[in-house]
Amino acid sequence: MRRLHALLARVREALSVMTRNILKYEGVIADFQGDAALGFWGWPSPNDESALSACRAALAIHNTFAAAQHDPEHPLHGFRVGIGICHGEAIAGRIGSEDQIKVGVFGPVVNRASRLQDLTKTVGSPILLDGETVAAIRGALTPREATLRRVGRVRPPGISTPVEIYSLVSSLGDDSGLRDAELQDFQRAVAAWETGDWAGAKELLKRLPPQDGPANFLRMAMGEFGERPPVDWDGALTLAQKSASPMAGVAADV
Repeated sequence: MRRLHALLARVREALSVMTRNILKYEGVIADFQGDAALGFWGWPSPNDESALSACRAALAIHNTFAAAQHDPEHPLHGFRVGIGICHGEAIAGRIGSEDQIKVGVFGPVVNRASRLQDLTKTVGSPILLDGETVAAIRGALTPREATLRRVGRVRPPGISTPVEIYSLVSSLGDDSGLRDAELQDFQRAVAAWETGDWAGAKELLKRLPPQDGPANFLRMAMGEFGERPPVDWDGALTLAQKSASPMAGVAADV
């Protein structure tokens, strides 16, 4: 029982970090589900910078978790966060019964963000964005804040339309990203992978560090098909099962 109370205290601290930063960057808390928080932006009034605010909130959350890994006494030590951010239209407002209400948000974009959050462990990146989010923030984040890295197109479980996914890499902490030449090799590998040139993609991926998460994700994807693209390959990887992340993060609809 004592261990359960200790774990509950650590989860409470994790949720506090998420909540504090969502609110700091003018987001709205829609729900808590276990060790996950759902935040969204652009309500009750539209905001042209909602996608950028969501990304900055995500970076602040991630950086807090990353810093905690250097302190064995910190309540977040050993915890990892996974964050999915998608941009699009949704319905938001007060929902509930006569006795209790809350602010909720509904729409395909919310489901898509949740799926990206689930993929953070599989892809090996703590923050994943969809293409719509990237289009909304392109050029707005400074190199001192973060860099963007295109990972490719996937069909998450339960979603038939391919989703363009990007990794948002913080410029702070231990995940400071690849060198420019390595990043260029990775982007060329993604292009080769999508066009079906898996042999070329494998050769390019050999130039990347063995611990690089997105590179290992592509290696794993190709390995599951026997190193050759299937006959119906259209450049998008279909994921059949929902993967679990060790520490749920923020699924953000912006």
